[in-house]
Amino acid sequence: MYDYVYLATYEPETMQHLATHPGLSFVSDINMDTGEIRTVGTRKLIKREAKDHGLKFILYSNGRIEIKGSLHKFYNSVTQGEEANYNLFTYSDAVRAIELLNQMYGIIPSKTTVHNIETGLNVILHNAYTNDVLDYFVAFKNKAFSKMNIKDCPAGKGLEVYFSQYGIKVYNKGAMYAQSNEVLRFEVKYIKMQSFDGGLSLVDLTNIDVWTNLSKRLESALYDVVFTDKFNTKELTKPEAKLFQFCDNPKNWERVDKKKRYKAKEQFITLINSKGLYKFRDFFTEQFRTIIDQMLDKKRDFFTELQNSEKGLFYPLSSRSISPLCSFEALKSKYSFYFDKYTDRFCSLTGLPLVHYSKRSKNMNPKTLAYLDENCKDLYELLRVQYKGSFMGFTSKERTEYEYIAKQIRNSLSNPKPYRDNAPRLNPGGQLNMF
Repeated sequence: MYDYVYLATYEPETMQHLATHPGLSFVSDINMDTGEIRTVGTRKLIKREAKDHGLKFILYSNGRIEIKGSLHKFYNSVTQGEEANYNLFTYSDAVRAIELLNQMYGIIPSKTTVHNIETGLNVILHNAYTNDVLDYFVAFKNKAFSKMNIKDCPAGKGLEVYFSQYGIKVYNKGAMYAQSNEVLRFEVKYIKMQSFDGGLSLVDLTNIDVWTNLSKRLESALYDVVFTDKFNTKELTKPEAKLFQFCDNPKNWERVDKKKRYKAKEQFITLINSKGLYKFRDFFTEQFRTIIDQMLDKKRDFFTELQNSEKGLFYPLSSRSISPLCSFEALKSKYSFYFDKYTDRFCSLTGLPLVHYSKRSKNMNPKTLAYLDENCKDLYELLRVQYKGSFMGFTSKERTEYEYIAKQIRNSLSNPKPYRDNAPRLNPGGQLNMF
């Protein structure tokens, strides 16, 4: 659901990590006549920019850091090697994407604010052409849709409407990526953040309640769309024909007051349901709600159950890099011998098969971790980064890293006082009050 984001932070650790990142090449604008670095704003700030995985990183000389780009495209670029956003982007994908921002670039979600955000979803249309379907979108509330300027895509088509704090876009996403499927994208772009009480931080986007509220806003925005339909005009009575003629004209929705719009819309919906030939509004709304439910799927990777936990999702960068950074599905395919061979008992938190276990075993144990470290390096490294936290040394009870991590996994489920030594945690009390 999350797409484009504009993030900002002043965290010195993030600045240091980005400035020295081996994969980022920062450049500044140079005055070709004088050779001087161009500055920006009245404060004469020096700005440096770099791009990676579809994201733009901007460093300012006053310590401000800006990150701009699509979380959806970033996630696909890292996990699948394709910088695209035409597929499904679930809640668990979003949590993993934000975790990757922390692991790869040192971005601290709790100290990074969200200044703009887009939410949207892709609907695959069956037995219909997206460009034709767009003709059924008449207006949004009291404004007619305008034609989108879609660059570098002659076959593309889109509509948009903007208000002071947000905008609505609906367009042919499949044409942009030359997909064989007909993909229609519906999107809400929040230009200003006044509609979010207290604003948003990046870590808030991992909160299931925030995701749910934004999903409801997306669905509410769809309800505010005025749809038209096709009719056999010979079957319409004179009042019905007059109603259709009024509602089918986008300009009429800008001319009448709110009370008349509401009455006309309700009557028109009734007319579409009774005599509309395609009843596209109900069909599209049903598809829309189904996809919203699909985006809440929590089984796409084994870290998603942490989303409701008090334990922190984000820890200091590991000294051992994760390579390659893959989706859990890709790792399951890569290590199919492990998932196919051990199927008798599974860890209740991670969902991973246990190699060695007793009759009472329910969670990850040191022997299974040792097996993963030896045979499934990427899987073990994901667990290591997730659960080792800000490690400060072993106790007398945990003599090895495997024993330590296994203890953290057990505590994640049962210990009311987390054992993670000073690891940063999500604040469950800091949830947003969103209307």
